[in-house]
Order: sequence, then C-alpha cells, then structure tokens
Amino acid sequence: MAALQIVPKQPSEQFVVGLEFYGKLPPGNVSISSATASAATYPGGVDATATVIQNTACTVRGTQVRVGVKAGASGTDYKVTVQTTLSDGSILEDDFLLDVNAA
Repeated sequence: MAALQIVPKQPSEQFVVGLEFYGKLPPGNVSISSATASAATYPGGVDATATVIQNTACTVRGTQVRVGVKAGASGTDYKVTVQTTLSDGSILEDDFLLDVNAA
C-alpha cells in the first residue's frame, strides 16, 4: 500500500485538490465518466463527508479529478476517498490525507 498523499490546510480554507489518473487508466480509448468523493476521520473512520467535502460530485478535466475541500476541525486528519467511474464501466479509487492544522 502506497503512503497517502498529505494535503495540509487551515480550518477556514476552501480550495480544490486535483488527483491525476493518467497513469492509472487502462489502455485503449477509456476516459473518466464521473467521480465522487467521501471523507472520514483518520484514524477512526467516522464519516465526515459533509464536514470537509464541498460537493460529493467531483469535477473531471481530462484525466484529472478535482474535489473541493472545506472546513474541518482544527488538529484533525481526514482520509478523502475519490471513486472514479470510467467509460468502460471500470472503477478506480484514490485517496489523500487532509491534514487540518491546529489553530
């Protein structure tokens, strides 16, 4: 298992995180159809999607999926999971650690 990418943020910040799927797409004429995001405290696994995800439907730009993040409790980490559906019906998943800095 690869180490989680860490994305630091302040509790009041709102911004977009881009995940690149270029090297993960299967060969052929396969594209990203849609993607959704969810979040949970890390460790612990308590659902925190409404707390730190701006919109569960992500934006797709070519081979990149963009997810908006917001808020979060000071000093808390969140594992953000992005599930990507491809044009051939395959599903890919990627995640990152949202590290909300202590105030």
